[in-house]
Amino acid sequence: GEIFDKVLGLELGADDYIEKPFSPSVLVAKVKANLAQYRRLAGLHHLSSKIVLGPITLYTDTRRVFSTGMKSN
Repeated sequence: GEIFDKVLGLELGADDYIEKPFSPSVLVAKVKANLAQYRRLAGLHHLSSKIVLGPITLYTDTRRVFSTGMKSN
């Protein structure tokens, strides 16, 4: 079920979970929170303008996100 999928995803290493349909403002807030946590944990004062996380590439200077190899339902 739905709860099992959430728990399994988190146990497999996901940092967060967002349900569909979702609000774009919630997605933006979660991305900002995760980037801030990344900065804190990495001890970075300034992030590179490009961050690659598996199939996801974030361009912080233009605030664009690209994904490769992922299918959307």
